[in-house]
Amino acid sequence: MAFVLKQLAPAGNNSRSRKGAGAEEASVAMWTYFHATDALAAVKAAGYFNAARGLLGPGDFIFFSQNGAACQIITVSAVPSDGTNVTIQTADINSA
Repeated sequence: MAFVLKQLAPAGNNSRSRKGAGAEEASVAMWTYFHATDALAAVKAAGYFNAARGLLGPGDFIFFSQNGAACQIITVSAVPSDGTNVTIQTADINSA
C-alpha cells in the first residue's frame, strides 16, 4: 500500500498543477485519486500524500476512489513546509 503520484490528477481546470501554463493559480484545487487496492483507511494515514506536497495546498479537495468502492471526498488539512506529514481529513460536504 503506497501513494502513486501518477494516479493523482487535476479535476478540470481548477488545479495548481496548471500554474505556469498560462492559468492563474487556484486558491483551492480539486483533484481525483484512484488506487486499486488502498482503502480509505490507508489513504487517511499520516503522510500518505507527502509525495504530492508540491501540488497540494490546505483546503484542496481530493475525490478518492478505490476499485469498486464508492467515491470519498477528502480535504487537505495542512501541507507543512518543514517536511512533516501532509494531513487530510474526510470532507464534511454538509457544513455551511
